[in-house]
Amino acid sequence: MLEWLIVGGGVQGSYLSHVLTARMGVARDSLRVIDPHPDPLARWQQTTQACGMRFLRSPAAHHIGLSTNELLDFARARSRNWQREFLQPYLRPSLELWNAHAKHVLETHRLAELRIQGQVTGITRLPSGYCVSSSAGELRSRSVILALGNSQPLHYPALPDGQPLNDERIMHMYDPRFSPAMIRPGERVAIIGSGVSAAQLAISLVSAADNEVLILTDRMPVLSWFDSDPGWNGPRLLERLRAIADMEERQRIVGGARIRGSFPGDTAASLLACSMQGRLAIKHGSLLGILRNGGELQLDLGEDILSTDRVILATGFSTEPPSGPLLDRISKVLDLPRSSQGWPVVNGNCEWSSGLYLSGALAQLELGPVARNISGVRSFARILASET
Repeated sequence: MLEWLIVGGGVQGSYLSHVLTARMGVARDSLRVIDPHPDPLARWQQTTQACGMRFLRSPAAHHIGLSTNELLDFARARSRNWQREFLQPYLRPSLELWNAHAKHVLETHRLAELRIQGQVTGITRLPSGYCVSSSAGELRSRSVILALGNSQPLHYPALPDGQPLNDERIMHMYDPRFSPAMIRPGERVAIIGSGVSAAQLAISLVSAADNEVLILTDRMPVLSWFDSDPGWNGPRLLERLRAIADMEERQRIVGGARIRGSFPGDTAASLLACSMQGRLAIKHGSLLGILRNGGELQLDLGEDILSTDRVILATGFSTEPPSGPLLDRISKVLDLPRSSQGWPVVNGNCEWSSGLYLSGALAQLELGPVARNISGVRSFARILASET
């Protein structure tokens, strides 16, 4: 029997496997990470490439190494001009640097060797742990961590029934099938969305290819360096949240704390520069429908019709409670508590049941709005290290 099984091998699962083995002394043969992808951080690589990210929104302290300054030290060691790898304020690292450091951590600590490729289908209790069913067979472990990343479905605009929202020329940015390489030079591209991902992709397309880009947004841009108050990264706001016994009130606070549809000041400056070049337009309006007219797509905005060659939905993930066959099956079989809105109710150690831990968005009633971010899993790791 394993001591620890981590379900999910993305940024959060990879970091937790590093913490458990290198900091908490868990024997390597007592820990495994199960994930459907063959390589660590596969979904991270796909989503960051899809939105054309160049610099992270989070500061240099948020990475998969153990030491807070590890990413900074890595940057200094590999280049005399290391400052160019960061944006001010808050020392936000380039994606290339962050990925290089993550690769270094994964290889140095041989974390890929801990992985099992497989899809988890269910969890049942054992007298001294859990039995995890998967496409790779049954796994038994005393403790299990669900590190499923963003387990909420993609959010699509509400359009009349029957209108296409998922084909070769109309696709969600975070659909695993989407890649910016699909966009042909010279195509007119309409990006539907209002946040940092929409802005990053627009900047990337204008900078790298001969495309005319339109951002269609139904709200005024919101400038914010982070997607929630930085106070959620420490005890100041988290202690207030944890003092609230009513889980519905916690959910209301967490839901209102995320600054959706926002982007930092440097992104706004880049958008303005692209707009001044005449290759990027930003239009405010609500998308009412998408029509096909020969070889082009027409966006129905009510009082206006816009023509384009390709539509990319940068509308993020659903804000609804996480669901899906796996989570629903686990909560039903193990009879686990959920709020009236469907969010898992965990204890102060982020346990949904004794020995069954939640990381990421699933633990947001305990970790706050940063739960789904890199800083959220680092907070969870501190709880884990102090509790075990």
